[in-house]
Amino acid sequence: MSKTLLNLLIDRMDAKSNPCAKHLKQAANDLTSDELSNLEKLIDIFQKQGFSLDFQCSAYQQVLDMTIQESKYFMEHGSYRYSTFEEVADKVYFNEPYMKNYMIGLALTQYLWAIHKNCYQYFINSLKTIKKCDNYVEIGPGHGGYFYQAVKSGKFTNCTAIDVSTTSLAMTKAFVESHDIYSGGTNVQYLCKDVNSIAGEALYDFLVMCEVLEHVEEPEKILRSLRRILKKDGMAYFSIPINAPEIDHIKLFKSPDEVTALLNNTGFVIKEQKLFCSNGNKLERALKFNEPILMCVFVA
Repeated sequence: MSKTLLNLLIDRMDAKSNPCAKHLKQAANDLTSDELSNLEKLIDIFQKQGFSLDFQCSAYQQVLDMTIQESKYFMEHGSYRYSTFEEVADKVYFNEPYMKNYMIGLALTQYLWAIHKNCYQYFINSLKTIKKCDNYVEIGPGHGGYFYQAVKSGKFTNCTAIDVSTTSLAMTKAFVESHDIYSGGTNVQYLCKDVNSIAGEALYDFLVMCEVLEHVEEPEKILRSLRRILKKDGMAYFSIPINAPEIDHIKLFKSPDEVTALLNNTGFVIKEQKLFCSNGNKLERALKFNEPILMCVFVA
């Protein structure tokens, strides 16, 4: 039987005595057959875009190493390393080589890290229950995984991706166009701009922002902007990391209650909420030891 692309990825790491290989083997064992198939497709798509298995190994290693490094800093100081957009913009968002590595590595974590995998699957399952509507917008699509699912669902007439990073938008566009998902006639557009610059009129029926709020200095400001562009009867989906250090995370949220208060203060009402903790830990432990939590909410 021929080896899967994931097996080949693991072999590359084994050959280089890469410590990620052991982690990948365990993560692979925890995948369902559907998840494994989707991960294989993702690896294949990146290969067809010119990102070799060796490149993908390096990208995943970069994300893992960075996460470990920032986690150590967080444990020692009780804060994130940076606190302003200016400090991280050139290091990450406007650094095309770094951004490509970062986005590919993060895309792989959607299947290889339980906390990301569970959140991603929750979003996919939730899309099935949403009524068809006109306008979908996603702020900060990153590698394009969530945006692709929205286009694929066929629930929206128009899908718009907005990001300050041209690299992120290009990767999102390439990822979406790697799949044959246009049979439903969905109109898709990609806008490179700051969400705060969007006209204040209510444009969108469904708004998504996954793991973005921790990247901004003034989360209250961006939430008020999002509230303005969401239709009165619209729905939004947010995922917000809590106690989750990464190189470009500049806003530290310490508890779900803090996030809830922020959403309420900016005009949103939580309709549904899910909390996913790293390594399958209980919420009580995660809060006690400041371990990562991914808070996923549907708000109106």
